[in-house]
Amino acid sequence: MSDVIEIKDLFFVREEKTVLNNINWTIHSGEHWALLGLNGSGKTTLLNMITGYIWPTKGQVSVLGHLYGTVDLREKRKEIGWVSTSFQERIHPNETALNLVISGLHASVGLYESPTEEQIIKAIAQMDKLNCPHLVKRKYHTCSFVG
Repeated sequence: MSDVIEIKDLFFVREEKTVLNNINWTIHSGEHWALLGLNGSGKTTLLNMITGYIWPTKGQVSVLGHLYGTVDLREKRKEIGWVSTSFQERIHPNETALNLVISGLHASVGLYESPTEEQIIKAIAQMDKLNCPHLVKRKYHTCSFVG
């Protein structure tokens, strides 16, 4: 079984408070995990490290066999999926649903450059597959959330 995620001796300190202390965790291909803990226990911080949005104070993170710090994370993020309500905080409320779908092509949240016609067509096709082409122009903050 290959390692999908490997975390070694991970520490994270924020404002002189240790948030994560000596975390070691390996997730193998085919495994399914749930990350549970009290509010403020470091779950989102750990997931942000796995996706490369924040860096550990000490330790190593490898995803899909690539050690962070030696690989272009923009490319790695295209291979990583994370579903969380905390992701909603990163989305500007006036962003359109179409732009959010297009931003997935760049492994980002939101667009930082104008999309190409090809990207727009591809994104609309994906939204059509999900039976939501009617949301193309809708602002993110007006979409409903199930949860």
